[in-house]
Amino acid sequence: MQSEYCFRKDEMELCRILGNGLDNAIEGCERLGDERKHILLSISEDKDNLLISISNTSDMVDTENLSSTKKKKGMHGIGVNSIKSSVERLKGVAKFSYKDGVFKLNIVVWNG
Repeated sequence: MQSEYCFRKDEMELCRILGNGLDNAIEGCERLGDERKHILLSISEDKDNLLISISNTSDMVDTENLSSTKKKKGMHGIGVNSIKSSVERLKGVAKFSYKDGVFKLNIVVWNG
């Protein structure tokens, strides 16, 4: 049976970005033992660009070497690569940063 609605390629890429970004943010918060946990998600448009920002409290993150810290690797650790490849397919830019206990993922993609 064929679905009445078929996702466009860019919608699937955005789902991958948001799903993996939020999953990573949740995991970053889970590594903290204190009560100051938070996740902030912002999605907005600026002219012809879609701006996505996900920030979360986290322990120290080396943004030059983003890799999974999970003991059981399996399918873990592919989220960042999935985000990067989806952003690339959308002809966008992704920037990862860490400062003062907050990890940020900022993405800009053309919204055409």
